[in-house]
Amino acid sequence: MDETMTLLARRASPAFAASWLEDLLNGSGITILRNLDEEWQNAGKTMRKYADQNVSMTDCLNFLVLKREKIRDVFGFDHHFESAGFRLWKAT
Repeated sequence: MDETMTLLARRASPAFAASWLEDLLNGSGITILRNLDEEWQNAGKTMRKYADQNVSMTDCLNFLVLKREKIRDVFGFDHHFESAGFRLWKAT
């Protein structure tokens, strides 16, 4: 969600991004998956694993949640998800 907020703020406006987040959090029917304490503890290991690819902390935490939830398909811009073994539906 944080990267989506950043993208929306840059491409539209911070006000638009804030409104989008408020709408999302107020009953959009979307389930927000949060990182567990264990995933925060393992994020450093994940970051080291992909150090040669300059993977962000956000991506590392996302990899761990996706694995926990057995989610294989990811919609996004970031090729790092393919490197981590996910099927990327590339946004254009």
